[in-house]
Amino acid sequence: MNKPFKPDPRVETLRDAITEANRFIRSATKAKDSLSNEPEGGNGNKAYAAAKRSSMDLTNALVAVRNPNGTR
Repeated sequence: MNKPFKPDPRVETLRDAITEANRFIRSATKAKDSLSNEPEGGNGNKAYAAAKRSSMDLTNALVAVRNPNGTR
């Protein structure tokens, strides 16, 4: 009898990391464009804050790729 197909959980982990990486790239691009239109020494803006947040989310997704068992 054939075993039921069980997808590799690493594939889903990599998909999550790719999704977060793409989100970060989009967010960072918006922040770069926004900051280039702002006078130097400005207080930052929502686009920059969103890029920082997506950077943290990407970091967390990459932790799962590097450490799939969740142990340290």
